[in-house]
Amino acid sequence: VGERVPAPTTDMQVGQLTMSAKKLMALVPITNQLIRRASFGVDNLVRDDLLSSAAVKEDQQFLRGAVATGAPTGARYLAAAGNVLAMTADPDLLTVSSDLSRLILAVKNANLPMLSCGWVMSPTVKEFLANLRDGNGNIVYPSIEANNTLKGYHIGETTSVPDNLGVGGNESELYFGDWSQFLIGDTYQVALAASTEAAYDDNGTIRAAFSNDETVIRLIEEHDTQLRYDRAVSVLTGVTWKP
Repeated sequence: VGERVPAPTTDMQVGQLTMSAKKLMALVPITNQLIRRASFGVDNLVRDDLLSSAAVKEDQQFLRGAVATGAPTGARYLAAAGNVLAMTADPDLLTVSSDLSRLILAVKNANLPMLSCGWVMSPTVKEFLANLRDGNGNIVYPSIEANNTLKGYHIGETTSVPDNLGVGGNESELYFGDWSQFLIGDTYQVALAASTEAAYDDNGTIRAAFSNDETVIRLIEEHDTQLRYDRAVSVLTGVTWKP
């Protein structure tokens, strides 16, 4: 604007994102005989394992959960269709580098804040990139071993990105995103309960903890996921990079 000209009203656009609580449950019965006779807290051990298992399930669902009514949709299926890219066939040093840049540009070109950017990949893909060498035998991406970054962005490594996708069962996926735009809604974090009187379903058979002399430990979490901008995540599919 010119001198002493008032600022125009900035026309910010807003929309709506719908999130609904999806329930994650886990239940483990333990014999009270084991609890009474163990030299350590078996119930605490099971509780900790339940929490770890729930975290693994969340990791899998938040990344690759397909669209469904009873579970959160993962980033893979929340991403815009134009941000889901196919690996360049017959990968070599040039095509690998190009594919990595394509993922970054898909997010950068959306004019996002780029506040918390990073990669998510399987251990197999990470090892491939960490050991990738040029024609002179030099490591192409030494930062992977040095500080766990690739092209300046942090790497998240998880087996929740599988290596057995595709018709041949030899494909994986690679994710890049501004993860500050990935929203997780929680009704509450974790609810744990234990009972010696509860009944539970054991593959179609109802069992009573009291008559079986058992303690049943139950975990409940409720949450959902959304992307604030659907172009905040890009995905490379059909990845056959292996060391």
